[in-house]
Amino acid sequence: MSGAEVFDNFISKNFNDIRKKYKQFCFLNGYFFSDDVLADTYANVKEMLIKKRLKDESEKGIEDYFFKAFKKNTFLAYSNLTKSKITYTDNIIEECKYMCDDNNITERVEKEQYDEFVRNYLLNKIQSVFDSLSCRVWRLKRFVTINQKQLTYEQVRKMTHILDAKKRVIAIDKWIKSNISLREIDEEYNKLCL
Repeated sequence: MSGAEVFDNFISKNFNDIRKKYKQFCFLNGYFFSDDVLADTYANVKEMLIKKRLKDESEKGIEDYFFKAFKKNTFLAYSNLTKSKITYTDNIIEECKYMCDDNNITERVEKEQYDEFVRNYLLNKIQSVFDSLSCRVWRLKRFVTINQKQLTYEQVRKMTHILDAKKRVIAIDKWIKSNISLREIDEEYNKLCL
């Protein structure tokens, strides 16, 4: 069996596991996972295997080679993304003017201050009731985002090695709902601002 056939068999049998593994690699290294990069890597490796042989054509050898190629392609795709030039159009220039308007900046700063106050207020209340592990898990789930998406419970579980992360987050959410009101937060914020 040729290296390309071994490679095809390996990918077809293990595609979902490979995809999860590479997604995790991207997540842990701060890259954006792209199915396009995975597909391009597959095509390039298969083409290379048709043309020449690897020293180790076992499944493990091919998997290692594929992973190295994927890492390289992911890095190149990430580099190209960050180096890509921005094209300025009239709309973008108008948006920049709007964002630089003094009134808009003041509103954004006030909103950021309020959001920061709410975060700190909630954390202080939670820490007075719950243990530090539960607070850490809740903070990761509710406040940390990657690519503008909240972490999943699975990601939080892997990061903290706390198996009952979801249960802890739900318990804190229920406690907040029953013990803290928006009016209470607003009153505390207004006291601080006066």
